[in-house]
Amino acid sequence: MKRIITILVIFSLILAGCSNRTGTNSNYNGDGKSVDAKAGESLEPNYDNMDVAIVDTPGEPIELSSRSLGNATFNVDKTRAASTEFLADGKEKSISIEDSSGIEWTLTIPKDALLSEEEITITPLTDIEISTLPGARLNGLMMEPDGLEFLSNSTLTISKPGENIKWLVFMAGHDGSEFVFSPAEASADGIKTTVGHFSTLFILPKDDPSANKLLEEAKEEYNEAVDAANELLKKPLEILAPPSISWECISDKELAIAKEYAQRATEEEMEIGKRLVAADRTICLISGKASDFSMAAKLLKRSMAKVDKLIKTYSPQPEKLLAVFHAANRVWKNSFSIEDAPPLSTFLDWFQNTRKYYMDRLIKEHEYKSFGAAIELDRMCTLMGGSRKFDDIFKALTFKLTVETRLSVPGYPITVKGEGTLKPNMQSLHDKTLFIQGVGRLGYIYNGEDEDLKIKPEAFPVKMQIRNWDPCKTQKMDILIESLGSDDEEYVYQNAGENQSYPDPIVNDFAEGFFEEEMTEVLYTHEDGSLEAVEMISFNVDLRNGQATAAVKTIDRKQPETEASILVHIQLEHTP
Repeated sequence: MKRIITILVIFSLILAGCSNRTGTNSNYNGDGKSVDAKAGESLEPNYDNMDVAIVDTPGEPIELSSRSLGNATFNVDKTRAASTEFLADGKEKSISIEDSSGIEWTLTIPKDALLSEEEITITPLTDIEISTLPGARLNGLMMEPDGLEFLSNSTLTISKPGENIKWLVFMAGHDGSEFVFSPAEASADGIKTTVGHFSTLFILPKDDPSANKLLEEAKEEYNEAVDAANELLKKPLEILAPPSISWECISDKELAIAKEYAQRATEEEMEIGKRLVAADRTICLISGKASDFSMAAKLLKRSMAKVDKLIKTYSPQPEKLLAVFHAANRVWKNSFSIEDAPPLSTFLDWFQNTRKYYMDRLIKEHEYKSFGAAIELDRMCTLMGGSRKFDDIFKALTFKLTVETRLSVPGYPITVKGEGTLKPNMQSLHDKTLFIQGVGRLGYIYNGEDEDLKIKPEAFPVKMQIRNWDPCKTQKMDILIESLGSDDEEYVYQNAGENQSYPDPIVNDFAEGFFEEEMTEVLYTHEDGSLEAVEMISFNVDLRNGQATAAVKTIDRKQPETEASILVHIQLEHTP
């Protein structure tokens, strides 16, 4: 499942010559608003002294004007695009391009940024125009797939060999809409900025003539943000109660609910703080005025207290984890560089407890929908440095398939009976449907009147599979069996004191006739990873979710013209 956890846009905030300054905030040439707070007093080690109320209905939000500086238009230079595959294999990945101006763009994706494989493409933009900044010397980059969001920040480094240029940075939608200030950090020969989600990014040299207009825009945005922050700080501390979201059968819909909750729960502090910092960084870079994070620190303290309240109230409830995790990470990753964000491992115990909860549901309650939930939670636990339970989860989805075939032809009542152990195939993790297989052993039993007659082999291997099983979407599945008898079927009898035998695959011959429509060719994966095309008989059965007997079916067919009949009984037992 792609994008199992999504984190919202993240911003880092340190620029060369624009350091955090302890003390009261000074205004910008008389134009800035007074903050009247000390940055050194911004945060405390805990928030027990802050009274946070959890509410079902949020209060009226503070209204803010649009941050947009306009909409950008551009062309996409596909000839200079580059793509790479992020394998989610625990290794960092980088991708670089050079645009037509000689500017180098390097995107570095950390090892823990995504839970699944993803193709990443970056493409330079040309002929960039924005109506509010006529003649501006803009360069840009499109990052795809549009909207892809990271668990951990990616970093975009921008430089031009042989030159030491400092740029202002802007973000916009994939189509260039909502062109806004975005903070960045100075590097040795250029700049770098964090990327929390994919869209378009633009840069403008700080000595561009448009910078003067942007300075005034930034001051106006900063002043409005200070006013909004002062108003917000007068409001009581309240946070919206998180929704309950099951990890079973989780889909884009549930992820969107968690994402929306995270935004609503922390919206005011984060939005005002983002405006404060982005405007402050821009003013700092253009004018050289020193920065002060004191107001942003107060907002961060409120947000931290809210998250602290959520964690203490709802941990370790499994169905509250996803929403609270999203809200916490939105706050922590937007910490304005004032304080190091808590590590993801802060949630490790909660994730481990939730993983155990769903493993117990799978093992003890035979809730087969919990398998996918446990797998996703195991990935998160591993990402946070916890122990891996992957093998245990796989073992918990082990089944015993019992097959009994009774063939009745005149003079030959034959029974073929046996069982096999079936386990999930590794490739099932890359498919939305569950794929389980194994090798069983069947054997012949003769119940006729001829006491001297025996049928061999006493045991023979048969490939078995479960396919088309998605407990989240259907209560049906297909149980496939390679054959009901052996091609080496042999009849051994006594004649004048000597054993005589003759081969005759009666069971298979009749089975192929009785189940001609159920015959199908599928791929069987061997332990060494090799694939084999195997013809199998497919039986569509009902899934008994929540029961140890996951499936049971009896098929009884007759052939009147030959007086032959066949009865096949299959039973699937969950044996974790």
